[in-house]
Amino acid sequence: MLAKLLGAADLLAAVSIIFLALGVFKGFAIIMALILIVKSLVFITAFASWIDILAGVFILVSAFYGFNIVLWVAFVWLVQKAVVSFFTY
Repeated sequence: MLAKLLGAADLLAAVSIIFLALGVFKGFAIIMALILIVKSLVFITAFASWIDILAGVFILVSAFYGFNIVLWVAFVWLVQKAVVSFFTY
């Protein structure tokens, strides 16, 4: 159950990247980036958490300075993590 909840947070963070690409809901992207960073700090010993922190920082930077192509890599990372977490038990 916890894995699915964390996966939903990853999926919402990926959706916020799409919103940034469209130029809408920047506040939602900032909130999801902060949630992603805090979630990653809880599991800081895992390598995936370090990548999540980077993704959260990229989302924050893009919310303030404009969309960056690097965010598509973060998008793919977050979506694949969400999908995997939805299929774990």
